[in-house]
Amino acid sequence: MSKTILFSLVGAATGVFASYALHIEDGTFFMYLFGIISIVLSFFLLWGKQSTRFSVIYLSIATIIVGLLISWSVWREHESYSLVLLYYSLLPINIIAITFAQSLQSTKPHYPYHRLFENGWNNHFFFLFAILLTIGFLLILLLGTKLFGSIGLNLDDIIWNKTTTPVIIASLIGAGIGISRQYEDLIFKIRGVFFAIFHVMGYLTAVIVILFAISLPFTWQSLFTNSSTSIILLSLVAVSIVFLNTWVDGTQEDDKNRIFMAQIILLPFLSLLSVVAVILRINQYGLMPNRILALSVAVVLSLYTISYAYQLLKQRGHWRKGITLTNPILAVISLVVLIALISPVLDPVRLSVNNQLDRLKNNITSIEDFDFSALKYRLGKDGKNAIKEILEWKDHLHYQKIKQNASSIAVKNKEKVMLTLLDETPPYFEKLKKNYSAYDCNSKNKCFVTMMDMDRDGKKEVVVVRFNRAIHIRIDILAYQDSSNLVDKGRWVVEETLSSFLKPKESKEAIFEALKAGKLKPLRPIYDDLQLEGIKFRR
Repeated sequence: MSKTILFSLVGAATGVFASYALHIEDGTFFMYLFGIISIVLSFFLLWGKQSTRFSVIYLSIATIIVGLLISWSVWREHESYSLVLLYYSLLPINIIAITFAQSLQSTKPHYPYHRLFENGWNNHFFFLFAILLTIGFLLILLLGTKLFGSIGLNLDDIIWNKTTTPVIIASLIGAGIGISRQYEDLIFKIRGVFFAIFHVMGYLTAVIVILFAISLPFTWQSLFTNSSTSIILLSLVAVSIVFLNTWVDGTQEDDKNRIFMAQIILLPFLSLLSVVAVILRINQYGLMPNRILALSVAVVLSLYTISYAYQLLKQRGHWRKGITLTNPILAVISLVVLIALISPVLDPVRLSVNNQLDRLKNNITSIEDFDFSALKYRLGKDGKNAIKEILEWKDHLHYQKIKQNASSIAVKNKEKVMLTLLDETPPYFEKLKKNYSAYDCNSKNKCFVTMMDMDRDGKKEVVVVRFNRAIHIRIDILAYQDSSNLVDKGRWVVEETLSSFLKPKESKEAIFEALKAGKLKPLRPIYDDLQLEGIKFRR
């Protein structure tokens, strides 16, 4: 059996599970499905690169580990942050582990770097090819169904539904990987094209890093006033590392490129600035899972940049050799950190709850500013248990006030969702409210609802504007989906999300008034970005 047929069948079987998950709409099942998909990806990448015996052993061990991590997360009832962390961690864990498994040799060296380099990059391009193939096939299939529809043969309902479509997509992805695995020369050519593009973009990134470093001494006072500083710095450092790694298989002449040498020397300072930015936020507001994740990423990226700079000096300018020496060790460190974050070892929820309780107990955070709601609604079992613990602090100096605020959470849980209508009432408004909680939309966190035709189809979509943080505004665009042909059995689904941060000079109250005055307007068609009083909301 060819790889194309084998991988298509494995993909189709995965699609059947996905179809079932869409029908039962069970969050726990979705998590296990995601785990199954990560193991299937391992199968696609490993099969044929190693012996069947080794592949079966590896996949069995991976299945047990992934199953344990997901089961632990489900049992702990972790809320939004931890679930997102779990989803986003399984893929890089899979990619790193598989790259080493593919390169394992029985003779020394066990992990020759050229094998790691080839496998690491090729694995990404296998999936890129598969995705491009899938998109192209689906577009042609869509054209075909519309063509047959023009002569009265309605195939849309047969092909485009929650039962059939997942199986088709998964089969196509499997087939795409199978084709690329059978014709690996094709992947080398695709990789070569992208590397040529990355090289050009690498020069631009290096110039930006150098110019930013030159201007920083004159403007550093305003650096940490921007709440997005850490994200911007981390993104720039991560992109720089990726582009630098595309030069590893270059020539010795590339080692003499002073632009990249200057970039490598400067990157540790930028990565350490991102660490400082995250620590400043933690000192202000305490630990939360998203800040723990940001700090972990910042520290790992700092290790990369510091190691690259150290090797540049040690290897006397041969920076490509320095990258090959440090990457395997740093990849293993990254793997360990990722597993620790989604396991009990560095559980972000537990660490966050303990830190927040410590800040409240020691008056680091005032009772008025302490977010009791976050404990109950966003930090799972640990958060709920923390509220019970707080109610037992009878020897605390401000116990009565703490008890009053902690006890009010139970009352808030009974509050209704507060959505302020700006114009007409959307259909099935009560169902719309179920998309939000009293924690998201209440008297403090304003949520406004309006109706706008966002995709130019003559029908209005529901637009929910959420002021859910002091400086952050989120806009959800929702459409009513009816999957059972019974209109009253449908549900509201978020089709697109736009967001923006307020600048220091912008007043949230002024934005309220502008919104009520109907000044929210689209910037461009399908799906539009939006603008309100000069603030642009982007996807």
